[in-house]
Amino acid sequence: RVECWSFLCTFNELAAGLSHALVEFQRVVDAFKASEALPHLLSLVLAVGNYLNGGTGRGQADGFDLETLGKLDGVKDNAAEGGTRDMRHFIFELFFLGAPQETRADLAGATPALFACGAQLLDDF
Repeated sequence: RVECWSFLCTFNELAAGLSHALVEFQRVVDAFKASEALPHLLSLVLAVGNYLNGGTGRGQADGFDLETLGKLDGVKDNAAEGGTRDMRHFIFELFFLGAPQETRADLAGATPALFACGAQLLDDF
């Protein structure tokens, strides 16, 4: 009975926090759906991956798992000073060198929502 009463007393506060997180998450989803730059960026990731894996069974892939994005920092550029340049740097250089100003503005608009959603997810876990 005490647990039930405690839950009822804290439900509105918990629901308000989750509602705010859901609104922020929906903003991120909407930004992804409306983005013209995201498909271009993901196609660069796929093209670079296919080039690096060319001649192997993993080359010429039609797609990749989203977990792959977290592994891009594992491929280092040995020619870079200090070895601090990785695949993410290379892909974003390609992206921004060929990206029009509108693409940069789209990404800038989505950034606050992404950070807010990411912070909320980290707090929840």
